[in-house]
Amino acid sequence: MKNFRHILILAVAISVIFITIGKADVPGILKYQGTLTDTLGEPITDGTYFVRFIIWNDSLSTDPANELWNSNIQTYLVLGGLLESTLGESPTPTISSDIFFGTGSLFLGITVGTEPELRPRIKLASAPFAFKAALSDTATVALSVPPNSISLQSLTKSSADSGQVIKWSGSAWVAAPDETSDGDITSVIAGSGLTGGGSSGDILIAIKSSGIISGHISLNAVGSIQIAANAVGLSEMDNNAVGSPQIIDNSITEIDILNEPGLAQGRSATIIPLSKSTMTELTTVSMLTPTSGFVFVQGRVTISLDSTTGSNFAYMQIVVNSTGDTVSGMYSKVGASNYPSSGQYSFNCTAQRTFFLTGGPQTFRLEAKYLSPSGNAEAKAIYPVLTAIFFPTSYGTVTPVAADPNDKPQTNSSANGKSLGADE
Repeated sequence: MKNFRHILILAVAISVIFITIGKADVPGILKYQGTLTDTLGEPITDGTYFVRFIIWNDSLSTDPANELWNSNIQTYLVLGGLLESTLGESPTPTISSDIFFGTGSLFLGITVGTEPELRPRIKLASAPFAFKAALSDTATVALSVPPNSISLQSLTKSSADSGQVIKWSGSAWVAAPDETSDGDITSVIAGSGLTGGGSSGDILIAIKSSGIISGHISLNAVGSIQIAANAVGLSEMDNNAVGSPQIIDNSITEIDILNEPGLAQGRSATIIPLSKSTMTELTTVSMLTPTSGFVFVQGRVTISLDSTTGSNFAYMQIVVNSTGDTVSGMYSKVGASNYPSSGQYSFNCTAQRTFFLTGGPQTFRLEAKYLSPSGNAEAKAIYPVLTAIFFPTSYGTVTPVAADPNDKPQTNSSANGKSLGADE
């Protein structure tokens, strides 16, 4: 015969389940988990074992009179020495709560196979005695009271008269007036910044005109989270309502400002001879635009024509990419078909264009040429000036004008919800 011993690894008696309340015999269950080892302390061989559990009211007696509950012989699969059982659950008999009523200490005895009962018996912890909660002493009294036998009419008024209630004075229950019965607001007075008020009935309180002043608003009480998008517009602000005293230093940065107009200029302090065969570059202007928008470019120069009494004309234009010749619809023209003499004649010549371009570096060119059938004719450009101004948006339609495909900017675009064109 192989000798066994057991080691308890969890508190025996864990869960109690009540089926009904008010019955003296309420079955429940006890969960048991332990480790079976041999006399050397090694877990017993894995396999199926016959085990009996008995609840005793004595730690040593084997007298059947001391036996309160018996699981009968049950079959268990033991792996790694671990033995688990739910006592009181089928196939074991149910456990009556009566065995926990006034029986003193209880002990769990375990018998494996034909071996003697393992010793010492396990003393049940206090948790299983929660069975008694199924029928507590207080509940026993409560169950003896007939349903609906207690009503407000059956309670004593404790010397309370009409309109009084029973209140706790701090040391005893006493009769006192019901202070909340038939009460009313005696007066509501509108304070600073408010209008309205009254002494009874429905009362209206409102914010009077100009009622909210800086003294009513705590520092940092109003921020972006308190103001809905587009909640404050021109109609909500008086003229000159926001000035430098209302703007904290450094509170407005580049990210808060719509890209503003910018200007760039190129000029030449020289007299430049013009060619009849191709456009001559007079000056350029470059700028770095921060975003898409309009660039208005204007050129100005004094044109000198001389050495012929016959026809002599000059052409001037603003371009991005030079084609060497005039761009249809883009150039300005000065001169005459005949002159009183072959001396020098001066003309003020201007040209302008509007471009819609994407952001980035931009370069614009002012160029000119002359045209005359006379081989002696001459033309000069004196002190040319080219100015470029960037506008991030427009307030109307910019009408595009047909141009040479090699020099035509973008057309039919839009920025900031405005209608945009290419050039004019």
